[in-house]
Amino acid sequence: MKKLVSLALILCLLCCALVGCGGRILTAEELMANIAEDPPADRTDVVAIFETWDMPSFYSGTFRPYLAAYEGRMQTHGVTPLMLARMAATDFVETEYDAINLSNRQEVTSALLRCYERAAETLCPPLTQAEDLRAAIDTGGQTHDYASMYLVAWGYPSFVTQKLMAVETLFDIYYYKDMKTPAEMAAAVANAFLDTAYGAVSLTDRTSVTDAYLTLYVDAIGDRYSKYRVPELAEQYEEDRNGEYVGIGITVQRDEQTDELHIVALNPEGPAKAAGIEVGDLLYAVDGVLVSELGYNAAISAVRGEVGTTVTVTVLRDGGALIDCTIERVSLVDITVTYSIKDGIGYIQITEFKTNTAEQFRAAIDAMEQAGVRGVIYDLRDNPGGALSSVTDAIGYLVPKGTRIASFSTYMDPVDSETEHAFRVPSVVLCNENTASAGELFTAALRDFSTDAFDLQDATIVGVPTYGKGVMQSTFTMYDDSTVTVTVAQYNPPSGVNYDGEGIVPDVIVQQQAEGDAQLSRAYEILRTQIPNE
Repeated sequence: MKKLVSLALILCLLCCALVGCGGRILTAEELMANIAEDPPADRTDVVAIFETWDMPSFYSGTFRPYLAAYEGRMQTHGVTPLMLARMAATDFVETEYDAINLSNRQEVTSALLRCYERAAETLCPPLTQAEDLRAAIDTGGQTHDYASMYLVAWGYPSFVTQKLMAVETLFDIYYYKDMKTPAEMAAAVANAFLDTAYGAVSLTDRTSVTDAYLTLYVDAIGDRYSKYRVPELAEQYEEDRNGEYVGIGITVQRDEQTDELHIVALNPEGPAKAAGIEVGDLLYAVDGVLVSELGYNAAISAVRGEVGTTVTVTVLRDGGALIDCTIERVSLVDITVTYSIKDGIGYIQITEFKTNTAEQFRAAIDAMEQAGVRGVIYDLRDNPGGALSSVTDAIGYLVPKGTRIASFSTYMDPVDSETEHAFRVPSVVLCNENTASAGELFTAALRDFSTDAFDLQDATIVGVPTYGKGVMQSTFTMYDDSTVTVTVAQYNPPSGVNYDGEGIVPDVIVQQQAEGDAQLSRAYEILRTQIPNE
């Protein structure tokens, strides 16, 4: 689920008075003439001066945190409100006047804030030395409603303040019970910036600094499922969710200890498989640049690209051999559901729940029905989850229409099956410690449907306890196409019993062995005792 977050979110949540000429919007020439005039002596802040000059109507309340944050820096640099207001107003007329809808107070407010910040950052430049930035952190001497305003007050490198404030407001909505105070959040971000990002970003690149602050702010929340993504990574994330992408057809997994990227799956239709790349290979370099230098995100971006272009990937194979493969990028569809039939027993593996997974799952179930299978094994091992709509659609294909599939602590209404189709044969669900989120919901749903309370399935859960993620996230899109993912609710299986932090305990515990697939073998044994002999 995606939602759009913009400055309007802040403007709607803040209680803002209106200031401006209130009648006719002055021409640029008239505004410049007013700006040249000194305001009355009792007009002592920027908003009051803007009002004197009859600037187009804007929300004055939105300026309050900015005025407070810059006050100390203005005193340090000997900058008066009139100096700041005049520079900002002149900038507004010269750069924004013809580019915005002057009748739209939100647009005017946002534009005036941009000009105000540009003027403030010019007249009261931020600190640049790490020791000065460290010394500036002060959580006791000032009071601000936003962590971003502490960063401004402390003279931290310039950033897109309106964007960070919008994200802060978003997090406050969903994490208000667990949030640190704005001062604590600001100190956490400021210290982490100096520890991890200070030497890695250009201090004069507002976009890069903003991205760094937002990444660190999300980390400071303490929710391992929240995530900030820059526009490029946000686009890749959506492609991954949709199950359609441009690339070479490899799936990599990062080793948390070594940061190595291991190839764990190959798209059967992808050019990487045809080029000889194998599961188990280590992604070593992309176009001659070591993955260790690129980092995870940059390496993934480098492998992807435009259809028809080529990329040279170097893989490290067991035994130490380095293999170069030049591969043409193509459009691919992720195959997340595979199936087979053996001795009247169907086997369906679901590796992830992407947008197109439910369609593939329904096709697999249709094939089971047409073949007349007498039992099915659903393999959810190592399934990390995915799209909620995908897993609920898949589950809904197994039970009668109207059956409750999932409910939520807040945020959205329960989900019921919407299809007339149902499928019931003895089944086994395989799960392990990496079965998570949507993978767990599928597992828990078949477990619940097999109880007397539902009596809709005959499933046995086999394997080891699952990961334990019973919370859902929603992704919000910012005005610049970057995204923020936040946890919005707990979701519950049909029984209503949540398993977050605990996981699902199988009916039959089977540990994997060094050789063979003990869990899958046990699944076949269980089904053979349950299905009738021919």
